[in-house]
Amino acid sequence: MPSPTLPYVGNSLGFVLFHDMGNVFENSSDIWSSFFRIKQPHSYTCKDLNLEDQEQPHEHSSTGGAGTCSFNYFSHAVGLGARYHTPVGPIRLDFSYNLNPPIYPIIVDYSGGPARVGQAGHFNFFFSIGQAF
Repeated sequence: MPSPTLPYVGNSLGFVLFHDMGNVFENSSDIWSSFFRIKQPHSYTCKDLNLEDQEQPHEHSSTGGAGTCSFNYFSHAVGLGARYHTPVGPIRLDFSYNLNPPIYPIIVDYSGGPARVGQAGHFNFFFSIGQAF
């Protein structure tokens, strides 16, 4: 969006609207077939907390991946960001809402807690200095 001219900061403050999408895929060939998938496939399998089931390697995996949970879909987030331009680069504050966060099994918890099902949060806040890549 065009930078407004404000008192004290001039036109150094700008705002952005954004959409972000991505995920980590087990095989590179899964990316294109998952492009229009917006829900986590077979998410009920992510609720399987049996260690033996989660350690079973997939025969179709090029990475030797294991587990019953599938992440072959695109997670989408929409958000609003603010940019303050400084001599060393912009200071960036971003707030986003994840439309379809994944769920996943947590089998090993290093704090000693029991196995449980985790879910990424809907709301995210990011702070960074410098240009986005």
